[in-house]
Amino acid sequence: MNVTVPGQPNFIVFFKQKALNLKRNKEHRYSERNLSNAKVEIGLNLTCDENYFGDDCTLLCEPPKNGSHYTCTDLGPKCDLGWSGPVCDKPICENGCGNGNCVAPNQCSCNNGWFGLKCDQCQTRKGCVNGFCSKMPGTCLCKPNWGGKNCDKIVDKCLENPCMNGGSCFSEALLDHYKCACLDGFTGKKCETANFCFCAKNL
Repeated sequence: MNVTVPGQPNFIVFFKQKALNLKRNKEHRYSERNLSNAKVEIGLNLTCDENYFGDDCTLLCEPPKNGSHYTCTDLGPKCDLGWSGPVCDKPICENGCGNGNCVAPNQCSCNNGWFGLKCDQCQTRKGCVNGFCSKMPGTCLCKPNWGGKNCDKIVDKCLENPCMNGGSCFSEALLDHYKCACLDGFTGKKCETANFCFCAKNL
């Protein structure tokens, strides 16, 4: 319906109902030719209110707070790199934290007795010299050839009776070094090999 206002020939009151599917930040134009000798063109532009996003401005995304880490997008909140969770407040440690907690992206806070980037290395007992711990912090497991409470004593290899076939063991000062004095007819580091040539010579 067109209504011309008396005394104002260029002023038109236009009544029209039309559903328009408006999209944010996209200019929409509408034209109507139901006038006698003119055309009405209307330009529309949908702008979302503050903190609302999406094509139809229905996604609410408020600025981050209380430790949240995200950016507002047309699809809603998007977590910043290294963060996850419904409100993007959970840090991500890609390699895990083992015996600790992830406190920031790829940053672990280790429990007592543990260290390393992934908190997977345990601390030995104080005073442990040539030892290590495996799954229990505060222990001291000796490396090969070391013994004692603090793994600071060389183990006498001869105590293990390494010499075979009646051979005699003699310890040396160097770590893991010993010598076997073999009985006649045997040879090898541990006297483990029978010397058949020796037997043949004594027939």
